Amino acid sequence: MTIHVSAANGEKQERALRVLFHDMLPEELQSQINIVQEANKRGDLQLEGLYLAEEQGEDVGACLTLTQRDRSAFVWPPVVLDAINWERVGSALLQEIQKQQDVVGVLYAQAMLDPDALDERSLLEKNGFEPLAELYFMECQPDRQKTTHPQLRAGKECRSTSLEELGETGPFREVLERTYEETLDVPQFNLMRSGEESLESHRLNGPFDPALWFLYYVGDTPAGLILLRNYDADDRWEVAYMGVVPEHRGTGLGTFMLQEAVNRARALQRSVVFLAVDSRNHFALEIYERIGFQRMTVKQVLIRP
Repeated sequence: MTIHVSAANGEKQERALRVLFHDMLPEELQSQINIVQEANKRGDLQLEGLYLAEEQGEDVGACLTLTQRDRSAFVWPPVVLDAINWERVGSALLQEIQKQQDVVGVLYAQAMLDPDALDERSLLEKNGFEPLAELYFMECQPDRQKTTHPQLRAGKECRSTSLEELGETGPFREVLERTYEETLDVPQFNLMRSGEESLESHRLNGPFDPALWFLYYVGDTPAGLILLRNYDADDRWEVAYMGVVPEHRGTGLGTFMLQEAVNRARALQRSVVFLAVDSRNHFALEIYERIGFQRMTVKQVLIRP
C-alpha cells in the first residue's frame, strides 16, 4: 500500500487541519479549524506549508511546515491518526516535505520538541534531523526589576549607537562574526552562515526596527551588539541576539547591554522581555538570571542541513 503525500490545498486544507486537531472534542474541532483558516486569510498564519498524507482514500496523517524569507524552514512533528503506522506515515510526510523544500532551495530545516518527546525525536532523527541544542526560554517583567544603571568593570567608557543612527550594517556584520568566535550559544548553527546571512535572517524573520539594533563601543572599539524585536500587539520585546567579541568578554559588557535593554523596555512600558539561550551557555545564563530573567520552558532543537 502506497502513502500519497501532497500539499493541503483547496478542500484538502480543512481535511489536513482535521487530522492536526483530531484529538479535540467534536464540538470544539470545527471552531478551531475556522479560527486557523481565518488567521490564514488575514496573513497572521501561513498554511502554504501544510501537507496531507492519504492511503487507500483515507486521510492518515498531516504535517505543518513554515518556510521563512531567509530560506530556512520550521517543521512541526507529523501527526498520524493510527499509532501503529506512526513511523511509516510520519516518514512519508517528512521525506516528501524534504523533497519539496529542496526544490525551492531551503538551506536548512529546524524542529523544536519538548525534552520528553522521545518518539517525535526518534522519527525526526531517522529522517535526517540532528540534535542541535537544548534551549531555555526565559523572560523578565521590566516593571518588576529595579532600575539599574550598568557600568563596566575597571570604569571603562561604554556607548551605543543604533542601526538607524549608523545607517550601515557593515560594523554590525563585523562584530557579529567576531562574537561567533568560541561562543557557547549554539556554536554549530553559527558556523553554518556568515555574519551578513545572520543579520539578514534576523531582519527578515520577525519585526524589524533599525532603532532597536544597537552596536556597543568600549572606548572607540566596537565590542558587542544586541538586536531587539518589538511585538507591539503583545506588548513584548525579544532579545533576538546578543554577543560580545572575545577580548571584551568578562568585562561586564553583556550585563551592560542587557540591563540597558531592560531599562529601555521599562521606559516604553513593555510588559515582558524574553529570549532563548543554549543551556550550555552558563556565562549568559548567569547574566540573565542576575538581571531577573526566569526560565519558562525548555525545548530540544533539531536541525536538518
